[in-house]
Amino acid sequence: MKTISMPLLVSARTMQNMIGRAKSDLDTARVEAVTSRAADIGEHLGGDTGSVHRIDKMIADAERRLTSLTELQIEAENVQQKLTSVQEVALGLGVEIESALGLENTQALSALTTESEAELTAIWGRLNANFNGEYQFSGAATDTPPLGDLATFVSDIKTIVSGAASAGAVATALDTYFNDTVAGAFHTTVYQGSTAAGPDKEVSDSRRLGLDVKVTDDGVRNVLRGLALMVAADDATTTDIADQLKSDAARTLSNGGALIINQQSQIGGIEADVKSLTSRNEAEKSSYEFLLLDKIGVDQYEAASRMTLLETQLEATYLTTSRISRLSLVNYI
Repeated sequence: MKTISMPLLVSARTMQNMIGRAKSDLDTARVEAVTSRAADIGEHLGGDTGSVHRIDKMIADAERRLTSLTELQIEAENVQQKLTSVQEVALGLGVEIESALGLENTQALSALTTESEAELTAIWGRLNANFNGEYQFSGAATDTPPLGDLATFVSDIKTIVSGAASAGAVATALDTYFNDTVAGAFHTTVYQGSTAAGPDKEVSDSRRLGLDVKVTDDGVRNVLRGLALMVAADDATTTDIADQLKSDAARTLSNGGALIINQQSQIGGIEADVKSLTSRNEAEKSSYEFLLLDKIGVDQYEAASRMTLLETQLEATYLTTSRISRLSLVNYI
């Protein structure tokens, strides 16, 4: 009985080694054909990879800033939408209440009281809404809804109104309630957020940017005051006081709406900065990517041609190996 010759075994092992190298070369060619980047950066640069790591970091930094800018843009748009809805209600109701008072239209005033209560509930919920895991009107306390219990708030205002001897006394008490940051219940009890500004984001190498909006801001606070006063006005001791309080409510609502428009203008400036910084970071990222490609880039056409050639060679090697493998012991019996 014959045995398989040593040369045949050597040939088989040689073919297996060739297949292994061809597979490795083919994988490299495929990566380079798809990415336009050298598969082995160290070999491509002769071991000098430090500059590549630095450029990669600059690209990553630009991408991180672009992500922050996108998030900030989305947050600003959401805040603007909420503020728009609040100021539109305030300005609209302010005009309607004044008109109904001028016409002494008690039926319209009753309807506007009901509408004010409904809008107060809606705005309360809107300001307390969570957006992308954060409460935007709570300052730095983004994990806490900004406003406490609505029923308690309305009860506080009704108590002030029902116990006052004049509209002026109500106004004085409300000034303390809403404006005094130490003794006023709005700041110390109703508002659940932080006095500190909300978190900002890195938007350039030397600049951070964020939205500083709170329920305690002048515009929103005045709108809540105006709505609550309109709801509570009929609890006054006399009709004359009630009518004066409704007029005060209309004026407070209009003032609050105007203040919110000013605040929106300031936020619009931030949005303009975000747009400008986004363009700048995109340009920087592109320049870094071109610089990186200049260092580690390869010719995609050449890599694709090399990939095709290696695939052909690998197929031929597989065919040859399969023929050798068929020369089994049976062939020598």
